[in-house]
Amino acid sequence: MPDRLEARCRELEEQLRIALSENEAITGQAEDVLLLGKVAEAVLEADADQRIFEKFFESVSILKDLPYGAHFEMDDGQLSNRSEYAAFLDSGTSGARLALPADVDTALRNRDDPPFGIAWDLPPECLTFDRGELAATAILALPFAIRNRPAGVVVFADDVRDATQLRALLPLLQEMVRIARGRLEQLALMKELSELNRALERMVDERTAALASTNRALEEEIVEHREAQGSLRRAATAFENTSEGVIIADSSERIVAVNRAFTEVTGYESGEVIGKTPRILQSGRHDRAFYAAMWRSIRETGRWQGELWNRRKDGAIYPELLNVSVVRDEAGGVTHYVGVFSDISAMKESEARFDHLAHYDALTDLPNRLLFRARVEHAVAQAHRRTRQLAVLIIGVDGFKHLNESLGHPAGDELLRRLASRLHGLTRESDTVARLGGDEYAILLEGVTDSESAGLVGRNMLEAIASPFEIEGREVFLTCSAGISLFPDDGADFTVLLRNAEVALHRAKSAGSNTYQFYTAEMTRRAYERFVIESDLRRAVQRREFVLHFQPQFSLGSGELTGVEALARWQHPERGLVAPDSFIPIAEETGLIESLGAWAVREACYQAVAWQAEGLPPIRVAVNLSARQIASSHLVEVVASALRESGLAADMLELEITEGFLMQHPEAARETLRELKNLGVTLAIDDFGTGYSSLSYLKLYPVDKLKIDKSFVRDIPFRPDDEAIARAIITLGHGLSLKIVAEGVETEAQAEFLRAHSCDEVQGYFYCRPMPAAELAEFLRGRATR
Repeated sequence: MPDRLEARCRELEEQLRIALSENEAITGQAEDVLLLGKVAEAVLEADADQRIFEKFFESVSILKDLPYGAHFEMDDGQLSNRSEYAAFLDSGTSGARLALPADVDTALRNRDDPPFGIAWDLPPECLTFDRGELAATAILALPFAIRNRPAGVVVFADDVRDATQLRALLPLLQEMVRIARGRLEQLALMKELSELNRALERMVDERTAALASTNRALEEEIVEHREAQGSLRRAATAFENTSEGVIIADSSERIVAVNRAFTEVTGYESGEVIGKTPRILQSGRHDRAFYAAMWRSIRETGRWQGELWNRRKDGAIYPELLNVSVVRDEAGGVTHYVGVFSDISAMKESEARFDHLAHYDALTDLPNRLLFRARVEHAVAQAHRRTRQLAVLIIGVDGFKHLNESLGHPAGDELLRRLASRLHGLTRESDTVARLGGDEYAILLEGVTDSESAGLVGRNMLEAIASPFEIEGREVFLTCSAGISLFPDDGADFTVLLRNAEVALHRAKSAGSNTYQFYTAEMTRRAYERFVIESDLRRAVQRREFVLHFQPQFSLGSGELTGVEALARWQHPERGLVAPDSFIPIAEETGLIESLGAWAVREACYQAVAWQAEGLPPIRVAVNLSARQIASSHLVEVVASALRESGLAADMLELEITEGFLMQHPEAARETLRELKNLGVTLAIDDFGTGYSSLSYLKLYPVDKLKIDKSFVRDIPFRPDDEAIARAIITLGHGLSLKIVAEGVETEAQAEFLRAHSCDEVQGYFYCRPMPAAELAEFLRGRATR
């Protein structure tokens, strides 16, 4: 909406407000006056004069109450109505015929600025209808002209009051029509302008079509020319800016062009090579046969691709990937040779790095298992042809896990690097030292004459390793064990030789560490047997193939039963009852001992309660705890849960802890024993005397018993030193208010010696062997009937 019209609307609204207050008393219908403002707003949004006057008649109720209103237009000298409204008509057109007074007719025909006004005392025949006449008292004429076409609005009143109202509304209606006329003038102009624009567009379209037709032929010629030029430019740009070096030679193999990448790679400017042959780049690494084969392929197939070494201007030799193609004319003759090459130095360096990473250990830079395997296989092939021997040594650090935890992982890694360097310095140039992973190293000794020479190398290495290492400013001592296998006696390929050396290493560590062992067939048999047991053992835990046997314990003084020790037995479905020595160490190594130990605690508690349910007196049951169980954070909860679920009184459960674990982990053991003691169970130190214990630690543990290891009882009374140790343990235990239990009592003489020195309790084959729960129940009932 134009700004001036907006301002005019605001002005009109203000006038209407004033007119409202002035004319309210006359009209009595203030809301109709306000509606005139709405009509004025509608005028500004209307799209034709017809719509304007429809809104006019619809919105002003004063006009609706009048008998008749019409919108007229002059056409060929006659005044005709375009729309009308008759209050007394039901519907449809009125068929009105007008005979306007002369002054009204003249006013409507005035094409300049016709006046507005009211005519009075109209004759009866002024306005007639098909269905009657209207006695008009006054007529309100609102004329306006649109583009030399006179038109207007007439409203008839049939009484004095309506005529007075029309006169009161005249100023407002005049203003509204003035706005409407301006709007209609604008619409007419816009319509005319639109028609002119369409005509202009048609002219432009026709001219454009003619120009397009004229220019198409010229454009086709220009496009063809530009495409040819563009192809040449693109070819030149690609030639000059490609990252690959390009060299173009004529049919006589003389260089005619090179690009910028050629200069960057070779160091030669184009002026230095134009007219010369590509032989200026030869490195000397390839013989004549290489180049002869290359040119034979070029002439026969028209191309050659491959890697070769060339020489830069500064003399440096570099690898490149070269692609040579032949350019021929229409007759098939050779016109040029085009060579495209890339400097692949970086790729070769990356390949070398990846190859090194694939074959060498990242921590020590020694050959890894993959490269060690390749060298062993090569050495085996050589030794087989020459009928020679070779040896494979596997060296493992003793107790490296403890060292790593004590020193910290960074220091542990540094120790492994130092060890690798020392091993490498102890071998010959023809030997290979490799790291297999973790703390294990492998050594390939070629040309050994016999097993003694291989053993000498192994011994010398272990002795050299025993010298201290300086790690982070302090001396660190370590020992290693070694396993040795020989070709061809112990294996004919890498897999067998390495496996047998690892078997020998395991045997060396089992023999006490800091030593070496040769492989034997017996080692393989035992290793396989161990593997089978381990596999069966894992299934046995799941299948519940374990049972408890119970060995009674007796008072030396009264001979009464004081308790039983629960001992796990494996009821193998094929081998029968398996002795503990065959599977307990394997269970310890694999970690299965934790689940097995937890089962033993629960089973022992439930069995003790079951005996009581059978009418037997309460029996204290003792269960051995493994080192892994004691180190576990779940042990206390396992014991508490077993007591709670079975209902066994805590003082009827005795837990036995090996002395060795107490000495290795004194603080952790002390806390664990304290928590167990708080449950109310009895605590005993098993195998006492074998762990080189510090007596100062002994008084710190909340234990109730010491069990003399059977190794000190076995040779009583034949070995005085064993007797002395047994007496000392009894005296020490009683001095600390502890009960003493002797294990492994098998003879009357042993029992008499222990009784004479006031040992409290005993167990062993002399008194009773371990037996199943049902058999023990019968044994107890038999004692009760004596």
